[in-house]
Amino acid sequence: MGLLHDASEAYLGDMMSPLKYHTDLGAQYRKVEAEVMQAVCVRFNLPPTMPPSVARADHAQLQREHDWLRSAQPRRARQHSRTMTNVEAELEFLNRFRELTR
Repeated sequence: MGLLHDASEAYLGDMMSPLKYHTDLGAQYRKVEAEVMQAVCVRFNLPPTMPPSVARADHAQLQREHDWLRSAQPRRARQHSRTMTNVEAELEFLNRFRELTR
């Protein structure tokens, strides 16, 4: 579930939290998102709701990203990191998925 908790975004795109949780459009998006996630969960035999441990890890990662982006020296930090290409990210994801589903 950890790898696929945002799988609906592959089909729907992402929506910023303020829009997602505080607008009528966001309410409609969340309904469709729930249906897509239900299909993903059925397809991959996942629990129908996100386990608390995955929700905590997702929130912690969001906070780390926020802190990093708001840090006093983001430009220097970015110079020392390298963003994966789409192909690298896909391979990394699929390798981890295979490890977890064997």
